[in-house]
Amino acid sequence: MRRISFLSCVAIIALAFVPGSVQTAFAQEDRAVDEDALATLAPEEDPDEPLDGFYDTADLSIVITGGNSSSTSFGFRNLAEYYWPTSSLRFDVGGLRTDSRAREDRIAVGTGEGDFTIVDAERQKTAENYFANLRFDQELSERWYAFAIAGWNRNTFAGFDNRWQGALGLGWFAVNTDRTKLRLDLAGTYTSEDPIVGSTNDFAGLRFGYDYVQHLSEKSNFYSTLILDENLKNTDDLRADWYNAIEVSITDLIFLKTSFRILWRNEPLFEALPLFDANGDPVLTPGGDPVTVPAQLDSVDTYFLTSLVLKI
Repeated sequence: MRRISFLSCVAIIALAFVPGSVQTAFAQEDRAVDEDALATLAPEEDPDEPLDGFYDTADLSIVITGGNSSSTSFGFRNLAEYYWPTSSLRFDVGGLRTDSRAREDRIAVGTGEGDFTIVDAERQKTAENYFANLRFDQELSERWYAFAIAGWNRNTFAGFDNRWQGALGLGWFAVNTDRTKLRLDLAGTYTSEDPIVGSTNDFAGLRFGYDYVQHLSEKSNFYSTLILDENLKNTDDLRADWYNAIEVSITDLIFLKTSFRILWRNEPLFEALPLFDANGDPVLTPGGDPVTVPAQLDSVDTYFLTSLVLKI
């Protein structure tokens, strides 16, 4: 029997920052949903029937604040999947954007007549992340499967405008029971990355990952996903994405989900910072343009998120 599921999420946001990071919890609800990890998730299974046909899951999140501080966060995701008896095709697309303005951004401008006016600064983009992933899985036996992934990601706050990646590999179900599922992936990859500072970097890689689901009780589940991505051109450039979540049913339609995510890169990318002199004045080129210098980003970002989920 075919079924179509629709998920509409309204997030209650809480975020843990690492030193030097300026991002919101909302900024990675989908990436907590790592772009690649998202493509490995399947819709809720019917215990009586195997997955068959078309499924679609859509998320929409909006957070708006006003008054002394002003911000708008918008996030979306759509996961479309089609299942055949021994294979599946999944297309996952999503993104988010956060614009904000704090009270300290306001300034007073003198009018020249002993008076002044208050000027509010324009909202600044404080988070941006977009992604699209296509994954095909082919069953080889009861436990083994082959898969192919093609993906694109943009995360300017992590230091890159575009990252294209293809992966081809094998997977193995280490545990596959009604209560516990653990599968392991190993793949060769090819990545093309356009950093904000520097030139395009193309490299082959090796990727290892696991996807773990544990049914704790009738109303609660635990999820854990890890992706390790090695750059074979520069083996010091190792990246990791580790995501853990507990989901508890409040009613048949409403769920409370708490998740924790760590993003790590052994050799972080760079950002461009404006250069100022000892007097605090910006340094300019002979043509009048501001001078910038490269500064390395932090190697670790951590995120803690509690969200309210509605499933229809």
